[in-house]
Amino acid sequence: MRQWLDREKPAVTITLGRLATKIYETFGLGVPHVVGALDASPQQMPGRAGVGLAVDPALLFATLKQLVPTKRRVWVVFDPSYDRWLIDLAQQAASSSGLKLEALVARDLRESARQFTSVLQAADPATDAIWLVADARITDSETILPLVVEKSWQRRLLVFSNNLQHIKRGVLFGLFPDNTLLGQRLAELAERALRAPSAPSSIEVLHAVKRAINLKIAAHLDLAIDQALERQFDLVLPVW
Repeated sequence: MRQWLDREKPAVTITLGRLATKIYETFGLGVPHVVGALDASPQQMPGRAGVGLAVDPALLFATLKQLVPTKRRVWVVFDPSYDRWLIDLAQQAASSSGLKLEALVARDLRESARQFTSVLQAADPATDAIWLVADARITDSETILPLVVEKSWQRRLLVFSNNLQHIKRGVLFGLFPDNTLLGQRLAELAERALRAPSAPSSIEVLHAVKRAINLKIAAHLDLAIDQALERQFDLVLPVW
């Protein structure tokens, strides 16, 4: 990669994914750089231009209220050293949506399991929902996700996420990247970095999204999803 970059001499670069970004950063090139398609946080990558995988909470909450207007409270477990910025945005979005956000701190999987166990016992199925953040250190697919899916099924609790694999494994709905629109946004950021390389930059939340819904979970929660509403989702997992 270094030989190719030396030969091509790009005026600005875009790296996709954690591995490509990590390798590129070892070169120390003084070229404007935009990152995308990775779980990036402005707390962990200050001053960097790009778009992370964390979906704008306002979009998640809007879908929640569209599907179940009676929901009043959203529970979330997060690591403040990584996602404090996201929870701050979520607090504002929740207030605007008529929701109360209950944000619980966890700094590793052990603490995350303890917090989720408490949430799954305390949450009210009639008025509450659980939001799974993108941070795999807090919501991993081997321990935390199976726990949440099993217990939420038993108690008929609504769970949503912005990880497509979570929806396939038993979460009601989720928002995931629209790769075409995300590419357009990364190109816009690259052009801006080229025009003004010294301008302040920050990792953005993801606005370029598609929506997925799991009708098996919807049926289990006794939600009425008619065809008109179903057509508003880009990916629909059938009941059977």
